[in-house]
Amino acid sequence: IDDFAKGASGTVRIGTGMISAELLLPEVCSVLRQQAREARIEVTIGMMDDLRAALKEGEFDMIVTTLGEVDADLISYPLVDDDIVVVARKSHKVFGGPVKMEDLLDYDWALPSRSQQLRRRLDAAFEARHLPRPNAKIEVNSISLLPAIVERTDLLSFISRRQLARKRWASRLREIPLKESTIHRRFGVQCRGNGYLSPVARLFLEVLHTRGPKLLHM
Repeated sequence: IDDFAKGASGTVRIGTGMISAELLLPEVCSVLRQQAREARIEVTIGMMDDLRAALKEGEFDMIVTTLGEVDADLISYPLVDDDIVVVARKSHKVFGGPVKMEDLLDYDWALPSRSQQLRRRLDAAFEARHLPRPNAKIEVNSISLLPAIVERTDLLSFISRRQLARKRWASRLREIPLKESTIHRRFGVQCRGNGYLSPVARLFLEVLHTRGPKLLHM
């Protein structure tokens, strides 16, 4: 009972997307293991909309997610800002000269599924300029798959600038620099406003808050 009260034991249930899981959780879990060796960590990777709904139902203690509109049922703790940009492989002919928003419609795309918020925001960026939506030839439910698809095809895609900066992709993919197609987002942690957080969950939240910004800047 004393260990539980101090956060040295117990279970914390985390929901997250693939990118934040890769960048954040290994280090955060390592730190938590040093401080609470008897704690159990359950991590579920999924789509953000699904994770947020599951959090409200009490299936998670917290989720690492992109923060959008204010939700009265949730408490948000911002971590770091990020941009989503249009990319192609470096040899793509789109880089042959100046590019406008409408020029992007000359090519096929690999995109997140229509159920995902990022896809809806990309479609809205084109519609706001009275342009058709991008023609998606490949749709996936995880944006972490998109760089590998773009590397091997002539498809355009839409991924995190942080993901693009990682060593594996920086030498193979290239951003198409257009302000109109760049979407800003903020990463953070969300918990239920009226939900109970165990001591170990509060400890995990503290580690995320203190270590998360540095890790996401990597």
